[in-house]
Amino acid sequence: MMQRTDTPTIVVLSGWVKVDIRSKAAPLRVLGPRMGIQSRQAVLVLYTDQRADQVFDETGPGTLLTRDDAATRTGRETQTNQFFVREERSDPVTQPRPAADFVAKMPIPFRDPLPEHASAKLNKKASPQVVREVNYSDVESWINMPRDWRWGFITRFRRRLNDPAFFAAMDTHMSQHPEWHDILHPPPPPYEDVPPGPHAPPQTSQTGPPR
Repeated sequence: MMQRTDTPTIVVLSGWVKVDIRSKAAPLRVLGPRMGIQSRQAVLVLYTDQRADQVFDETGPGTLLTRDDAATRTGRETQTNQFFVREERSDPVTQPRPAADFVAKMPIPFRDPLPEHASAKLNKKASPQVVREVNYSDVESWINMPRDWRWGFITRFRRRLNDPAFFAAMDTHMSQHPEWHDILHPPPPPYEDVPPGPHAPPQTSQTGPPR
């Protein structure tokens, strides 16, 4: 969930998400790498894999969004039961109902309405337990996702550069995250002219050795 944007945004890099949006204020965006949708009052399903992004507007009006060159663009208005597919930079394809293979692959719980106030019904809060520090493969997809989505990661993962294996992996894949270059390889400090003190030797304009 990305909060530091004009519109609250859920980013899905791979797999499925289903949302039931009931906002009285700002809309919510759900985005894959190629396409997404936003709404204030809708139930939406998004699936993304290496080939394409697929969006199903189950109920409610929405606005289709497309992704190109690390920018999100507003597209057409959507209607209940419409289904959209987009491969890379092609135009989104609209269908009046979800494709059969999309429904077949959909997680079974997604075929039912999302339970209301599910978190309030949990018996107790689950506290996270530290297992280990993340390695590069754990966060590779985050660090290398579109640049407008990866703000804050330098602050978050900079301490992991103390691990030689993490440092080496970051350095090897530097072309995918060039903003890390000066973090791994800080430039030398700029040369500063320091005015001579009262006991400094006299300066000379000679450019060669004395004769």
